[in-house]
Amino acid sequence: MSEDESLFGESDVLIGNPEEFISLDDLDQEEVQAAKRMALEVGITDEQILDAVAFDFVATGDESFLEGAVEIFVPTDDEPIDDGPILFDFFDLGANTFFDEVLVTDSTF
Repeated sequence: MSEDESLFGESDVLIGNPEEFISLDDLDQEEVQAAKRMALEVGITDEQILDAVAFDFVATGDESFLEGAVEIFVPTDDEPIDDGPILFDFFDLGANTFFDEVLVTDSTF
């Protein structure tokens, strides 16, 4: 296939950098405050996370941003509350399966 050919056909859609950036200040402030109240009601208290969740929810109208933030940032009863930096346990994210199955069993590494 030559450089002039495409597997995706003709498209008028150009993907690149956005022409304009928006912030919380550009969104409807009543909607922003309502989204922040919803996040507070489910246990999200960190101001930066509240802003991020409110932005995502108001900009998209997709409530899954709130649901995902709860899963990540709201501790359950069996988890201690930690006010330190947000860190992810690499092995808790499935990396141990990768290492066990690929690195340990594959002798090419």
